[in-house]
Amino acid sequence: MELRRFTYMVLTAVMVGSLAVSSCKNGKAGGQTANDSLSQHQRDSIDSIDSAFWGDSCYRLHLKAVNYYNAGYTDSLEMFVPGALKTCLEHNMLERYYIIWGLLADEYVWDDEFDKGVAEAQRIQEDALKRDSEYGLYVAYKVLGNGYGSRGNNEEAISNIRKSIDHYHAKDFAPMMLPYNTLTDALRRMKRYEELGSALKEWKAILERHRTGEKSVSFKSWANGTVLYSLSAAEYLMDNEQYQAASAALDTAVYYCVNYPSLGLMLSYVNVLQAQSQLAFAQKDYHAALRYGQKAYDMSVKDGIVNNMLNSMEMKIHALSGLGRFKEALELLTEHDDIRDSVYEKSNAEQLNELNKKYEVNELKMQAERDKMQAERDKMQAERTQLYLILAIGAVVLLAIIIFILFRLHAARRLAKVKAAQERIESELRIARDIQMSMVPSLFPEREGLDMYASMTPAKEVGGDLYGYLLQDDKLYFAVGDVSGKGVPASLFMAQATRLFLTLAKQGMMPAEICTRINDALSGDDNENGMFVTFWLGLVDLTTGHLDFCNAGHNPPVIGGGEHHGEFLKMIPNAPIGLWPGLEYEGEEIDSIKGRPLFIYTDGLNEAENRQQEQFGDDRLLDILRNTHFDSAQQVIEALKAEVETHRNGAEPNDDLTMMCLRVNFQK
Repeated sequence: MELRRFTYMVLTAVMVGSLAVSSCKNGKAGGQTANDSLSQHQRDSIDSIDSAFWGDSCYRLHLKAVNYYNAGYTDSLEMFVPGALKTCLEHNMLERYYIIWGLLADEYVWDDEFDKGVAEAQRIQEDALKRDSEYGLYVAYKVLGNGYGSRGNNEEAISNIRKSIDHYHAKDFAPMMLPYNTLTDALRRMKRYEELGSALKEWKAILERHRTGEKSVSFKSWANGTVLYSLSAAEYLMDNEQYQAASAALDTAVYYCVNYPSLGLMLSYVNVLQAQSQLAFAQKDYHAALRYGQKAYDMSVKDGIVNNMLNSMEMKIHALSGLGRFKEALELLTEHDDIRDSVYEKSNAEQLNELNKKYEVNELKMQAERDKMQAERDKMQAERTQLYLILAIGAVVLLAIIIFILFRLHAARRLAKVKAAQERIESELRIARDIQMSMVPSLFPEREGLDMYASMTPAKEVGGDLYGYLLQDDKLYFAVGDVSGKGVPASLFMAQATRLFLTLAKQGMMPAEICTRINDALSGDDNENGMFVTFWLGLVDLTTGHLDFCNAGHNPPVIGGGEHHGEFLKMIPNAPIGLWPGLEYEGEEIDSIKGRPLFIYTDGLNEAENRQQEQFGDDRLLDILRNTHFDSAQQVIEALKAEVETHRNGAEPNDDLTMMCLRVNFQK
């Protein structure tokens, strides 16, 4: 249940982003009859403004509903949705209207109010039929499928999910991921493997169409869908004892979970690790099964997801049994049962309430007889009861005042502690930023025939980008890198990579050998968090302009000159540094870069986003460099900084931004 709800939260967030642009195109026409004397052109202009305004307003209502849903605030969602639906309907924002309504119905399902969720979905269905809305029917059937699937009614779940898929005709593929995930789960539980295989092929075809560019969807939604598909495919293949193919599917899921931590796939990663443990057990590799189970358990404990923790413990129990370590398996089984019983133990409150109601009915019949005899007694006791009530109310009010004062004092002390801790952390982060910035050079060689400049701007207090150079006689080493992730862990990894680059460059090694040595040092068992760095390293002879370089999974630099006055450098990609030990990196060379500016950067440049989450883009980068007159390396970088700030238009940076530019003009 936790995985399915998390999946829906991620894909709902993707849908919010994908509809942000289209929301301004579906608004109700406004101003058509406000003034008949207006020209048609003027009325069309007013319509455009009104539609954009209400599209943006309904988008914000959508976001607020998603926030309530993600937080599990059922009561708040119930109060908010009717007004939001009215606004969306008045201005013909039907997609927003049905999405917000579907969030309420789904919240009932996840909140174990199955009957309310189904009833709400049926109302959505009736409304969609009345309005002839395919999108509304898609939402209604999807909610019904999720609800029946959560209750184990697989036949109804499959039937409704199939109807949901049939009614979905929007361009964005992201909303299709959850229906296919629910469909394949239900088919697997019923062991209908032929239908399951067909459903997986449909799912894969959707992902492949997106990957080939036939559908414009963000990489984040595609990666989420790929992980979910790979996990479902692996389970299907394991059921059919196709272990090698199942392992390959799980490797795909692991790749995106590990290499793209910013996508928020950690909860999915726990389920992938559990599947890897299950696969290893089926292949009788009990050591691997135990290792995967332990890793899944550690992540589940960290995330606080009890069901995942219990499932991971079961994986460990099976693996220990397979290894013949029965005593440890029994101890872990006892711990597992204790946790399960403490979490899922339910009181008999509902049964007791039913008995009390029956007792109250009989008691009322008897009380009717007693009332006749006690009428006078009640009259005499009325004043006494009133006095006791006044005294009780006074005592409660006094106690409430005392508790309130104590609570305020406690809250004030706690707030002071939190504020002091926050200020201390901010101070330490400022110091860490100063230390990090001191590790990258701020001064550049002042040498005739060489113009060089670089800058680094972290997205947070500290970042994971790096650059550096080393000038030895006529040889100039220079490098730019981008560590996975952000913050303090990335900055520490960046410091190691920077130190290793300078140390190996001083020994006069070629770029490919330096990359190989750094990879050996940073990968392997010591890299427990699976961090990596993309790296571009060059060595230029300042007397001849000859360039040796090695690319380790980094963005292609832009080299000036040529027929088009600048183009992306075509290179051997190699793998990022830190992922796999023992790799031999392959270097390349250019006879001369004399007079040709070389621009190297991290993806914080081309992937910089504005408020509408639109990226800066490779095409814009190349166009700016081709049309910017080269006065100096610093002038080129400052010009691109200004272009990025203009593109962001006030949006917070989504990644570290590092740029380096150099030009060699040697004398013969």
